[in-house]
Amino acid sequence: MTAWSRALTALVTFPVVLCGTSAAFATESLREQCIDSHEQAQKQRIAGKLRASQESLRFCSSAACPDSVRNECTKLFGELDRLVPSVVFEVDDGAGKAIGKVRVTIDGQPFAEKLDGVALPVDPGEHTFTFEVADRPVVVQKLAFQEGATRRERVTIAVRDRD
Repeated sequence: MTAWSRALTALVTFPVVLCGTSAAFATESLREQCIDSHEQAQKQRIAGKLRASQESLRFCSSAACPDSVRNECTKLFGELDRLVPSVVFEVDDGAGKAIGKVRVTIDGQPFAEKLDGVALPVDPGEHTFTFEVADRPVVVQKLAFQEGATRRERVTIAVRDRD
């Protein structure tokens, strides 16, 4: 083999070796992310942050994760899904007319931009909800939730008094 042939072979082979190493690194990195996600989910569950735990379990339940991790995460997700409380808000204008375009926050964080009768997941414990509708006073409610419970809450946002 001539010096030119060896150089050409090296130029062609080097990227293939790098790609193989890169793919192995990416696979190992993903494996570590899956394991980390599984561990995070368990810590979040213990802390009562069930919604965050679900997101972590959703990640490690993906087909890209190793079978053993994916199977465990899928099992835990199913168990957790039964524990996450939820709420259906029914908002009206005080005269019985339903209002759907309501901005809702939970503990100061965005929660919903509209309400359409769908049960929304919440973490167990006490939370402060803020309901905002254009040209109406803001309504604040504190509500407590137990694991596994679904409840309906009626909220009335009356027309703002004119001076």
